[in-house]
Amino acid sequence: METVMGNIDIELYDDVAPNTVANFIDYSTGGLYDNSIIHRSEPGFVIQGGGYMLNSGQVEHIPENDPVVNEFSLSNLRGTIAMAKLPGDPDSATSEWFFNLGDNSGNLDTQNGGFTVFGRVLGDGMQVVDSIAALPRVNAGGVFSALPVRDYADGPLADESYVFVNRVVLPRVAVLSSLMDFGVVGVGQTAEVEVRILNQGGSPLSLGNLAGTDPLGSPFEIVSGADNCSNQVLAAGEVCVVLVRFSPTSLGEFGDSFDVPSDDSETPYVQVRGAGSHPASLSPSDQLQMGSVGTGASVTKSVIIENVGGQSLTLYSIQLTGADQQDFMLDYGADCNVLASGATCEVDVIFMPQSDGSKTVQLEIETDFSEQSGVSLQITGSGSGPNLGVSSRNLDFGDVLLTSVGSRSLTLINGGGADLVINSVTIGGEDSPAFRTVSNNCSILVSQQQCSIGIEFDPQEEGIRNALLVINSNDPDTPDAEVALVGVGRESWNEVTLASGSGNVVLRSPEGTSLTGVSIIDVPSPEEAPADLSFDYGVYEFNLQLPLPGGATAVSLTLPEGVEPSTYYMYGATPDNAVPHWYEFLWDGQTGTGAVIEGNLVMLYLRDGKRGDSDLQANGVIVDPGAPGFSPAATGSEGSGSAAGGGGGCVLGSSSRGPGDAGGWFLLMGFVTLLGAYRRLSRLIQA
Repeated sequence: METVMGNIDIELYDDVAPNTVANFIDYSTGGLYDNSIIHRSEPGFVIQGGGYMLNSGQVEHIPENDPVVNEFSLSNLRGTIAMAKLPGDPDSATSEWFFNLGDNSGNLDTQNGGFTVFGRVLGDGMQVVDSIAALPRVNAGGVFSALPVRDYADGPLADESYVFVNRVVLPRVAVLSSLMDFGVVGVGQTAEVEVRILNQGGSPLSLGNLAGTDPLGSPFEIVSGADNCSNQVLAAGEVCVVLVRFSPTSLGEFGDSFDVPSDDSETPYVQVRGAGSHPASLSPSDQLQMGSVGTGASVTKSVIIENVGGQSLTLYSIQLTGADQQDFMLDYGADCNVLASGATCEVDVIFMPQSDGSKTVQLEIETDFSEQSGVSLQITGSGSGPNLGVSSRNLDFGDVLLTSVGSRSLTLINGGGADLVINSVTIGGEDSPAFRTVSNNCSILVSQQQCSIGIEFDPQEEGIRNALLVINSNDPDTPDAEVALVGVGRESWNEVTLASGSGNVVLRSPEGTSLTGVSIIDVPSPEEAPADLSFDYGVYEFNLQLPLPGGATAVSLTLPEGVEPSTYYMYGATPDNAVPHWYEFLWDGQTGTGAVIEGNLVMLYLRDGKRGDSDLQANGVIVDPGAPGFSPAATGSEGSGSAAGGGGGCVLGSSSRGPGDAGGWFLLMGFVTLLGAYRRLSRLIQA
């Protein structure tokens, strides 16, 4: 780039931003940058040009081609040249460019899609750029608010005050790819690439002898009879091709270069490089990963051996080495004895871990290649035995009446890779008679399979009862998984009677607890209440004082005879939503919380600080606003009682969402047994 302040040599990155470079060349060879001006100078930031020229003393924009698509890739560092564009439009660059005076990557790389760097200043060219940035500036208005000027004092700008770009000159000779990479080539083999040379000038170009002044050395050569460039004359825009060959005879990396002489002022050169490899090429080349496999199971993966050399290759041995050989096997055929040039064979690797943990071996292949006889490949895998996971290590049944039964469930999962065998599930300890398993579908679990165990607490006397449930399995790390069981037997309950417009409702809590603040309140957030339900017997609010923070207990609601709600709703915060809201208080066998309905009796199983306690704090107080809900099908003409022909039953939304699904105990203990327990409880409360 010839300027009035000196020449700036620029290397163009046609491999990084080919469209942008082609755009810049079009403007340059078309003479559109001739006598253009540097119209913006921001010291420490950029100087900008390529947009305006002087025509009969008037500044006007140079003719523009179509915008070029943004090709941002390289950072805007000092000494680079990049395209200017319109704000908010990454693909709006046309003719204007700028030189980066400093490291502008933190700014220009991150806005408007990034500003496309398409070249860099060479040699001492930045001295010229810096001298332009050091010139005084004037505010000529608009885009010329930071116009650099020369020899200017005051008044109208004279032509000689502008900083002109006289012209942008491109060398006539251009190598379309100045670096030829042959990659990895087997020893004894050959690879060839074409080098293309272009006359990008406007006049004929006379080329010299490419193999003359600095010829390529072994293992590279310009192929005789395939050199269409040496001593040729190229017309403007004409391209010639020369073929270069790489023939490694030994292992290692190689590189060389050759000049492209011509009658042009520039003498470009071509770099070539490549690597000679062992004839035995392995795929995968670096590592074979077998993954995680259950102990006693197996997985098979293949390694492909290819002779990439120029001669036949004898494979003397294919074997595994390393401390974990017992966990791997090889299987291959006779075609892996001798490989002709270009031939392949397949070796199967079988991984069958005998124990847990990481396993590593080396696949070693010995050949008749004299320079380096062997090649190797690392093979890794891990063994995974059975692993027992238990949903809880502490089951708290809370307060249970002596005439009732509390239920909980455990979920077991095999998190390992091999089959998990559940040998036994036993309950021990001084209070073990108060606990029993009522369902157990756990026997053999494949990887990631789950099963459940139902446990009941049937206290025969008052007080805290503790036991230990032990799950024996073939888990090598924890053959005996222990789960603590605890519950409190209660003989009687506290009682509060509420009078609603439809009839009395009796609330009861276990002895040792205290019901306070019991009242019927207005429906909170009525616009958010379930639209398909009615709360015919009101919304109840109460505080339940517990003996200890974090405890579990139960509260019963007895509605008038014949009144059978469909479900029970709570209003308050939940662990997954801190904003008070309506939610159906379904039974959850994992946490032991939720509502169980039998006819006109609603049992609320609660835990301090958990779901159902609206303050979500384990503070010894359960705050519980809620209400039994009635669907149209379960509500009589008077707003209470059962529909004609309707019966009782435990219904929470639908039968698939009741406590039987959560823990399995409801179905397996039998409806008759559960009904009898609730009738005994009802009789005790009514007495």
